[in-house]
Amino acid sequence: MTQKMALIQTCGSRFEAEQFVSFLKGSGIDGVIFADDEAGLLPALSFQSGVKVFVHEEDFERAIKLMNSLDDT
Repeated sequence: MTQKMALIQTCGSRFEAEQFVSFLKGSGIDGVIFADDEAGLLPALSFQSGVKVFVHEEDFERAIKLMNSLDDT
């Protein structure tokens, strides 16, 4: 069975995306990073399109709530 993914965040760097995915995982949500930076070897390639973080569609609303809780702190 294939699960649909939803874009939750576009980050400015792979490091930022990895931190965000770690935050999500700590709350029980799996995140997937998509970056066009040759597996991190050419980070300048991701500056134009950013580094995208996706979550499963069923986790999207919970992930949004978690993101909003970061803004409240």
